[in-house]
Parts: sequence; C-alpha cells; structure tokens
Amino acid sequence: MTSENGNHSENNIEYEQRTREIIKQIKFLFPPGSTFQIVGINPRNRKTQVWNNDFVIGQKGTVSGFFQDQKMAFKMALALEDHANANGVYITLNPCMADLLARANHRIQANGKGVKDSEVTKICNLLIDIDPKRPEGISSTNEEHQSAIDTAIRIKEESVANGWPQPLVASSGNGAHVIFKLDLNNTPENSKLIQNTLQRINKAYSNEKVQIDVKVSNPGTLTKLYGTTARKGDNIPSRPHRLSRIISIPEDPKPVALESLQTVANNVVSEDKPSTVTPSDSSNQFEFDVPAYLVHYGIQTIKTQEHGSATLFCLEKCIFDPSHGPNKSAIGQNSEGRLFYQCFHHSCTGRTWEEARRQISGSDLLHPFLTSAIGPVENIKLLGSIVSGEDLMKTDFKESPVMIEHMIGEKEVALFSGPTGIGKSILTLNIAMHLGSSIVNDIWNFKVNCQVPTLFIQSENTATATKNRIQLISQGNIALANGARNCCFPSMSLNDIRVTGQSLTDQNFVDFVIEKITEAGVKLTVYDPLISFHHGDENDNSSMRRALDSITSICDKTNTSAIVIHHLGKDYFRSSTFSGRGASAIGDWADNGFLMEPGKRDKAGLIKMTCQKARNFLKPEPFYLKLNGNLIFERVNPDVVKTIADHRIVVDALTSLGGAVSKQGLLIQKVASTTGRSTGTIRNLIAEAAKTGFIHPVVNPTNKRDKGYKLAPQSALQQ
Repeated sequence: MTSENGNHSENNIEYEQRTREIIKQIKFLFPPGSTFQIVGINPRNRKTQVWNNDFVIGQKGTVSGFFQDQKMAFKMALALEDHANANGVYITLNPCMADLLARANHRIQANGKGVKDSEVTKICNLLIDIDPKRPEGISSTNEEHQSAIDTAIRIKEESVANGWPQPLVASSGNGAHVIFKLDLNNTPENSKLIQNTLQRINKAYSNEKVQIDVKVSNPGTLTKLYGTTARKGDNIPSRPHRLSRIISIPEDPKPVALESLQTVANNVVSEDKPSTVTPSDSSNQFEFDVPAYLVHYGIQTIKTQEHGSATLFCLEKCIFDPSHGPNKSAIGQNSEGRLFYQCFHHSCTGRTWEEARRQISGSDLLHPFLTSAIGPVENIKLLGSIVSGEDLMKTDFKESPVMIEHMIGEKEVALFSGPTGIGKSILTLNIAMHLGSSIVNDIWNFKVNCQVPTLFIQSENTATATKNRIQLISQGNIALANGARNCCFPSMSLNDIRVTGQSLTDQNFVDFVIEKITEAGVKLTVYDPLISFHHGDENDNSSMRRALDSITSICDKTNTSAIVIHHLGKDYFRSSTFSGRGASAIGDWADNGFLMEPGKRDKAGLIKMTCQKARNFLKPEPFYLKLNGNLIFERVNPDVVKTIADHRIVVDALTSLGGAVSKQGLLIQKVASTTGRSTGTIRNLIAEAAKTGFIHPVVNPTNKRDKGYKLAPQSALQQ
C-alpha cells in the first residue's frame, strides 16, 4: 500500500486490517448477493489506470463502480485509496438494482452516474451521521473528533436502553456514525419516516459542538467506506487526515422494530397551525423579522440554528418558565415565514407561538417588524386587525407573474376538461415543451413570459409512450425539442414513470409530490388525470374539496402552478362555466378552466378550445386547434381550414381524371360522385379553386362557352 506522501510504509498486517474493515461493513450493510456502488469523491489524481486513464471532470468529480463480489469490491476500494487520493471513498447505504451493474460491472469508471432513490431495492439501514461543528472544507481536530465519537456512544447506549437493537458505531475520519439495521420497503412513506426520525434525533443530540446530518435520510445516500482515509483540506498536525474505522459492530445484527421508529418519528418538532403573522396568501410578500422583535422586547437569544426547513432562535430562558435554562427553548420560523414555539421540558409541551407572543408583547401590533419585497410594511394593518379598502389601496403588492397569457399565472391552477381520446395529455406535453424552451415566445398566439420546467404526476402514459411522443414533437419543431429537457417525470421503477394508487388526501403522497417538485426545481406540475389521485366520491363536493385543497397547499408551499386534467361530464353542454365530470366544487376551485371539445360539422377534425373561467385575466375568445402528424397542436382559422378542405375535394377529383378535363361537366360529375353535393355547390367550389390558383381554366376547342380545367403546376394540394 502507498501512504499519502507516496512511501510504501503500510505493511501486510495493516492492509489486512483495512480489508477486514471493508468486508465487515459490506456484510453488515447488505444481504448476500446485493448490488452496491463504491464512489470516490473529488479525486486529486484526475487520470489513472484504475479507471482506464479517463479524465475526471468537474470541480467535485467522482469515480465509481458497481459490485456484488465482496473480494473485488475491497480490492477496487483500496486501489482507489492508493491511486485516487480522493477526499473520501464512499459506499451506498442501501442495496440497489442488479441492472446497475451494466453501468460499471466490478470496475471503476470516471464520471459515472450515482444511485437514484428509485433505484434502491430495500431500505436496510438508518445512518446517524454526527459531524463536529467547524469551518467548511477542513478536517476536524482531535478534540472535535472525540466529541462526535462520544455523542455516537451516547446515542447507542440510550437507544439500546430504550429497546433498540445494537448498532454499528464507527469513526468516519472526521466525525462518527451510528448505523441501525432496518427492514423496510423503499416507499415515500418509509423515506418520510426516516426523515422524521433523524429530525427528532437531531433535536435531541445536536449541540454547540456537533450536528446530526438530517440530509442523509434519502434511500440512495452514501456513507463512508470504513478502512479508507478522510481527506478534507490539507493534512496538518492540528487537523490531520484520518483512517475511518469501525469502533463496534454487533455479532448478530437485528433490525429496529417499525413501532420503535414510529415512536421516535412521531415526537418530531411540531409546528403550530398558521398564525396571523403571515397571511396565507402572501408568504412571498411579507416576512416577520424575529431577531428585531426579540431585541425590541428584551428577549435574549444565545444562538440561531437551522433545523430542517426552519430557523430556530434559541433563547436564554423559556418564556413560560425561567428555570428552563439556555438552549432549552426556541422561537422557530419555517420556510414560509410561519412561527412556532418549542420548549424541550415536559411542562411546556403544547405551548404555541400565540401564547409566547402574548407573554412577550401583549396586544401590541406587530407591523413594525414586518417587511416586504418593497421594504417595511407601514400602510397596512395586519396580524388580526381589520384591513380597509383604503389600506389596501395604499399598499404596493407585488404583481403575480403570468406564465402564459390568458391561460395560467404564478401559483394558479388551470383545469382542462375534455372527452376521452381528444388529446389532453398531448396538449399538456405541448404546453410543457413550449414553457421549457429557451427559444419559444408564444403558444397558440398567447405570449409565453418565462422559461420554466414542468413536473408530470400522471398515471396513464408509460415511459416508452412518453418518449415516442417527445421524439415526434421534437422532430416536428426544433424549438420545442429545446424544451424537452425541462419536462420532468418521477422515476417510479426502472422503466416506469406512472404514479398509481395514490390519493391527494394522503399526507405521505403530498409530501412525495413536494419532494419531487423541490428535487426537480419545477414551477408547474401537471396532474393527469384528476380521477387517479383521489379515492373519494367524485360527485361529493366535500370529498373532492379535500383532495383539491391539497393541490392548493402544494402550490402555496412550493410557489408553483398546476394544470389538472379532468374528464368531461355527460351533460357538459348544459354549463357554460364548468363542463367537467362530478362535483361542482371542482370548477369552483380552479382559477382558470378550459373546455376541449371536437369541432362540429364543417369544423370536424378540429378541437374547439373554450375558456370557461378566468380568475385573473379577461377570457379569450374560443379558438381552434389542429393536431398535426408530429403531435403538435397548431392554432388554425376554421374558415381557412374549411376552404382548403374544399379545394382538396376539387383537386383530388381533377387528379383522378388525369389532371385535366376539356369540359367542366366532367369535373362536376366526378365531384358529385364522391361527395354527393349539388351541382350549384360544386360550381361554386370549382370557381373558388380557380380563383385561388389551385386549378386553371382551359379553352374547350369545340365549345368555348363550356370551358375545361387543369391542375396548377406543383399545386400544394397535389402532395
């Protein structure tokens, strides 16, 4: 083995010890025959024979490979340790799909893909990652490192005392790990369970010296491969690079009982229901300045820390009981600006922000501590007091941006209703590819004001079918091809992007959607169709409203808009405001509503689009779309389309007669035989076709009054 300074100083005994560490960890983490990935992060040596001399790209590039054979795994891991000189060597926390071996089968490659959460086959482990607090990008001191190990041992002892099984405890090189065995299916519900468990552990054990990492809750996360070196920053005496190692490991590891996990997770910090500090409609417009408020009323804080998506302002003493000393209580503010109060003492359980506010500032108005995008809020009375029309007129509210004019704006929901087979799903794909393209400015003569990605939560179209549709649209319009990269789909399995069996009334599903929106960074979500995402009575207003309100909540929490696809009601023609199936609450709830219906009579083959409802813009006049061979919806003038169709009838008839006739009567007879139209109507059709240049009149040598016709050269309709 080669040490960091390049000398061959490690002997065979040390090599065997490191090998045993790696094999013990692999056996602990994975059932026999599992597939896993080994990853080297930020190798200082960017090009070596270990990965075929390919160059590692990126500021924090990676080298990686997939393995089932443990012997090959530890050999390649130690080769990475020798030659990569990486910041660290890692291994997937949970087993992944065997198919991923095809990416790099028992070998190391440069710039390989990581394991997605959806590619994990089972959740087998709970990682508690204890990191010493220190400046970013450097190794820990010996004292900081020992603080993390002491915390790990404390977590182990207290967990076992509460009935949990023995975990693995390890030094990660800079911090410490505690890993408990699990036996859970990879579902959004179980991912959320682990997330809540880690948040509770973070609340109980993080302090001024160490922090529990709550970001390692996802199934596809990596953990340090023990027996390899942690290299953050330069290797200096006060902050040395260290070998990661196992401190203790159970001989017969057992999984944590589901009930034990749920008990811990259910004790996660709960936030109060929305208070009057932040109006539910204006989370982006107003922000409450907690530090200024506390300073003004003489409430001392000792630190500010992040807790998940919330910020905690830790107090010198509890608002309700001064004997509850430093760092035992806090006022928290979540990402939406809403406030909550917490104290870790049992006697303060259930205390709320409203109670704390009354203790601190009584009935004082709080608008001096509110700010908005335009500065301090001075002209509007908030926080439970009455707001007059004059107050509203004096306040400069931020205007909501419009994504597509006359169709959908920021944090709005557009409902598209239409019969089965009319092309609702293709329509939403057209919209998404227009919005996602950097070189598209309008759609159907409506201005596109921004470039945004779109997430599809849909249950009917397979990955293959969706791929074929995107390819056809891209081939038909290169500008739309540019938008394909901004169409996002949750990968539910290796070959499937359909989301099935879920309900918007299930909080776990709502959390799943929010997670995917955040992960993809989208601004628009398509739910296709609505019926797939609720399990209630579609005709019951209250049942439907509960499901629909979840979409509203998702939009509010993520600052996104939504398009909802819905089926047509049987008597849709009886209503001018909502033609969808089921409860009237569906139409009432949506901001904007559009009806898609087949064109009738002379407009057959077209789709009539009618805006039935518009909350924040003037309703556009009905318009017509036509689906071309590349699955692109084009706006058309139905009168022009009708005229061209009539010209086609005349041109086709003349073509079948050899391209020319000496007498008009022959052409009239041919058109009549194929269409059944009257002679007078056909004469008009022929006259219009001649007038527009699709056919040309010719002189009849035997009867100048009865002229003939021939096709115009290279007529567009001859194709």
